[in-house]
Amino acid sequence: MRFPVKFNRSFWRNIPKTLPSAADPRILCHGDVDEITFTRAVSTFKFGATFKSTQKARFPHSILELSHLEYGAKPIILDVGASDGSTSLDVMRAIPFEKYYVTDLNIDVFYEISGNATWFFDEKGSCILMVTDKWVVHPDIDDAIFPFNKISEALFKRAPKLMDSSTKIFLINPTLLALNDSRISIEKHSIFETWPHEKADLIIAANILNRGYFTTSEITQALRNLASTLNDNGRIAVIDNRPGEKASIFQFSDGKFKLEKRINGGTAIEALVLAPTTSASKTHQQV
Repeated sequence: MRFPVKFNRSFWRNIPKTLPSAADPRILCHGDVDEITFTRAVSTFKFGATFKSTQKARFPHSILELSHLEYGAKPIILDVGASDGSTSLDVMRAIPFEKYYVTDLNIDVFYEISGNATWFFDEKGSCILMVTDKWVVHPDIDDAIFPFNKISEALFKRAPKLMDSSTKIFLINPTLLALNDSRISIEKHSIFETWPHEKADLIIAANILNRGYFTTSEITQALRNLASTLNDNGRIAVIDNRPGEKASIFQFSDGKFKLEKRINGGTAIEALVLAPTTSASKTHQQV
């Protein structure tokens, strides 16, 4: 991150788009936040190499294509890396489903207030963000421009510790929670771990399987896991909308993926999905 120190847009309301700025996530500490404001605030958080960036209507062309496919029966859908679930809502409204799993590795954040600063932590106790009225600061300094790297480093040396009494925020969009639908399950899950529930008919992997976040070998490992999660003839939609929406929809049959649909030229990892090493092993297929 070249600019770990950013302007807080809640204070600097007319800040030019050319300057590094971020939404104020402290609004989440007060509860009762509308859907759009919630999603905007969540997008400020960064866990490891991954921002929780999301928004409504993020990949409309992909959803339209998925809604036109033949499923036979209502599908079991697994949405991986779904962030706050706001785009999951778009999919739910377009595709009738039997079961919908909204999953993400980071669905909680904790905070402590110290002086004029609010400090946010992941579940392991690592401080991932500092926010004041004027500034939003991340702890990333490896590729940061001087003097922002030094400022961030100095600030996070003063970060408090996560306490047992720290307040937890559930990073799931309130509109999704309000559905209170027994068919919808919200779970913490990593794409590098074995899926613990029934196999899926459709996996949605939006803005997660890319080389900006993971190495080629990590993406291949994740794809093997996802292959073992699919029913035969199930599908995986790999979507990337940075900057424009692109997608590749694959069908999984006889232990192999085949390309079924390509949107706006497809995604950069098509060859990895179609490679023989990506297929689920016989052991996985029998689980």
